[in-house]
Amino acid sequence: MTDHFPSAPDQASFDEALAQLLGRPSYAAQILHALADLLDDAPDEPLADYVLTQALEWAARSVAHTSPGATSDDLDRATVALPEIGISTHGQYAASLRDIADGLDRTELQAARHDYEAHAARHALQDHRDDANLAAYTPRPEQPRTAEDRRRGDAR
Repeated sequence: MTDHFPSAPDQASFDEALAQLLGRPSYAAQILHALADLLDDAPDEPLADYVLTQALEWAARSVAHTSPGATSDDLDRATVALPEIGISTHGQYAASLRDIADGLDRTELQAARHDYEAHAARHALQDHRDDANLAAYTPRPEQPRTAEDRRRGDAR
């Protein structure tokens, strides 16, 4: 019954296809990279909350201007990913932002892989159910006549 389904790709080819599909960084990662670039303009300056807020707004506008598909959800994801301001300089914070941005894309790749595996498992389960249902509806061979049938003269 499952002959018409293509075989599942191996994990390496799936990862390669996803990497090509996700060839450019996500919008959230682009925002974090743009923010890091802005902060690197003055790497030795102490980081202040108001500076971070303003730079984040500029980075988000920059990404939205160059990437029309970016949404407020992407800004929310970037904002949630921001590390605490315990790091003292712009340069240190920028380095941390770049690591987080790269991690966001790896996390997306892992989530996509997980979704694919769950989807494949659901299809395998459905195929098993389809096979079981097909077996349940397959005609059964003739049952031998019983002595009662012979006495009544029932012919099959």
